[in-house]
Amino acid sequence: TEGYLSGHAWVSSSEDTVWLPYVDREHYSLTVYRTQTGFELTHGLFCCTPEFFLETVIQKYGNSRTAREYELLLEFACSRLQADDSLKEVAT
Repeated sequence: TEGYLSGHAWVSSSEDTVWLPYVDREHYSLTVYRTQTGFELTHGLFCCTPEFFLETVIQKYGNSRTAREYELLLEFACSRLQADDSLKEVAT
Protein backbone atom coordinates (compact mmCIF):
# COMPACT_ATOMS: atom_id res chain seq x y z
CA THR A 1 0.00 0.00 0.00
CA GLU A 2 1.27 3.46 -0.85
CA GLY A 3 1.19 6.16 1.77
CA TYR A 4 1.86 9.84 2.17
CA LEU A 5 4.05 10.58 5.20
CA SER A 6 4.97 14.26 5.48
CA GLY A 7 6.54 16.99 3.43
CA HIS A 8 7.29 15.52 0.02
CA ALA A 9 7.92 11.95 1.19
CA TRP A 10 6.23 9.23 -0.78
CA VAL A 11 6.98 5.73 0.43
CA SER A 12 5.29 2.72 -1.14
CA SER A 13 7.86 0.06 -0.24
CA SER A 14 11.00 -0.47 1.82
CA GLU A 15 12.97 0.31 -1.34
CA ASP A 16 11.90 3.96 -1.03
CA THR A 17 14.00 4.55 2.12
CA VAL A 18 17.51 3.93 3.35
CA TRP A 19 18.00 3.96 7.12
CA LEU A 20 21.51 4.12 8.55
CA PRO A 21 21.47 3.78 12.36
CA TYR A 22 23.75 5.74 14.68
CA VAL A 23 26.06 7.38 12.18
CA ASP A 24 27.60 9.91 14.56
CA ARG A 25 28.64 10.50 18.16
CA GLU A 26 25.22 11.86 19.08
CA HIS A 27 23.75 8.50 18.01
CA TYR A 28 21.44 10.03 15.43
CA SER A 29 20.32 7.82 12.61
CA LEU A 30 20.28 9.03 9.01
CA THR A 31 17.18 8.28 6.96
CA VAL A 32 17.16 9.16 3.27
CA TYR A 33 13.86 8.76 1.45
CA ARG A 34 12.36 9.18 -1.95
CA THR A 35 10.16 12.17 -2.72
CA GLN A 36 8.13 13.15 -5.77
CA THR A 37 10.98 15.46 -6.81
CA GLY A 38 14.11 13.60 -5.66
CA PHE A 39 15.40 12.73 -2.19
CA GLU A 40 15.24 14.21 1.30
CA LEU A 41 16.66 13.12 4.62
CA THR A 42 16.19 13.31 8.35
CA HIS A 43 19.05 13.36 10.84
CA GLY A 44 18.39 14.54 14.36
CA LEU A 45 16.51 17.81 13.91
CA PHE A 46 17.46 18.17 10.23
CA CYS A 47 14.89 17.53 7.54
CA CYS A 48 16.29 18.70 4.22
CA THR A 49 17.81 17.68 0.91
CA PRO A 50 21.03 15.65 0.94
CA GLU A 51 22.80 18.55 -0.82
CA PHE A 52 21.83 21.08 1.87
CA PHE A 53 22.75 18.65 4.65
CA LEU A 54 26.17 18.00 3.12
CA GLU A 55 26.81 21.75 2.76
CA THR A 56 26.00 22.16 6.46
CA VAL A 57 28.27 19.25 7.43
CA ILE A 58 31.16 20.72 5.42
CA GLN A 59 30.65 24.13 7.06
CA LYS A 60 30.77 22.48 10.49
CA TYR A 61 33.53 19.90 9.97
CA GLY A 62 35.50 21.29 7.03
CA ASN A 63 37.50 18.81 4.98
CA SER A 64 37.59 16.18 7.72
CA ARG A 65 37.06 12.46 8.01
CA THR A 66 33.59 13.07 9.45
CA ALA A 67 32.56 15.19 6.45
CA ARG A 68 33.91 12.57 4.02
CA GLU A 69 32.04 9.80 5.84
CA TYR A 70 28.76 11.71 5.57
CA GLU A 71 29.45 12.31 1.88
CA LEU A 72 30.00 8.58 1.33
CA LEU A 73 26.88 7.65 3.30
CA LEU A 74 24.77 10.04 1.23
CA GLU A 75 26.27 8.72 -2.02
CA PHE A 76 25.41 5.19 -0.91
CA ALA A 77 21.85 6.07 0.12
CA CYS A 78 21.09 8.06 -3.04
CA SER A 79 22.56 5.30 -5.17
CA ARG A 80 20.15 2.83 -3.56
CA LEU A 81 17.24 5.22 -4.21
CA GLN A 82 17.87 6.03 -7.88
CA ALA A 83 15.09 8.14 -9.41
CA ASP A 84 11.97 6.24 -10.35
CA ASP A 85 9.85 7.58 -13.22
CA SER A 86 6.67 6.23 -11.59
CA LEU A 87 6.95 8.93 -8.93
CA LYS A 88 6.78 11.66 -11.60
CA GLU A 89 3.43 10.25 -12.70
CA VAL A 90 2.06 10.65 -9.16
CA ALA A 91 3.27 14.28 -8.97
CA THR A 92 1.39 15.37 -12.12
